[in-house]
Amino acid sequence: MRSEVISQWMVNEYPQREYPAVAIGSSCGALIHLYAALGIAWLPQTYLIPVAHPDFEPNDTQPFLEWGLKHAPKLLEANPDLQLHHMHDPNQDRLTSKGMTYFRVKRLRLGTAYERFLENCLPRGGTIFLVECNKTWRTTQISDRHFFQLGAVGGLSQDDYLHGSERVTEFLKHYNYPRNKWDAPAPNGESPEAEWGFAAALRDDVERFA
Repeated sequence: MRSEVISQWMVNEYPQREYPAVAIGSSCGALIHLYAALGIAWLPQTYLIPVAHPDFEPNDTQPFLEWGLKHAPKLLEANPDLQLHHMHDPNQDRLTSKGMTYFRVKRLRLGTAYERFLENCLPRGGTIFLVECNKTWRTTQISDRHFFQLGAVGGLSQDDYLHGSERVTEFLKHYNYPRNKWDAPAPNGESPEAEWGFAAALRDDVERFA
């Protein structure tokens, strides 16, 4: 997988014409409707890569983490402009996680395709909006650009995922799982939330380019 191929696909979705403004950054469904109404192009920072893997038990977090440790370095070595957030949510993504895992990647730099789009489609004096969601999540940092995130926004809290709760106990009991909480890897910090959060390095590169 090459990040520039994905970015080129994204800009190819837009007619190659002038836009009064371009928004760059975090995903937000409500804002995307607003961009469409105002004729503003949106270039996302985060992309979802569904990756097939063996049929793991969704409630066992360790196999997902170990699988990511094995395969993530190839992705990051080939794409120095990306930061990987490997997210596993045994609650909301229980069905899909039986056959795949979620690699969410965040651009740390604009890259050639995004820069060319701005040069060709944003007139002098046009506006670049930086869209920054400040939502963070307690994660396990594997390397400089690799984070593992258990759980996601919606439904359960971070403490529910990491430490268990009555709701989690009932949930696992329903699926005949022998434990009363998930065996979560110990978080060692906070990072931008995988799906929504903004990685600030992109802001610096947008300002440099502007």
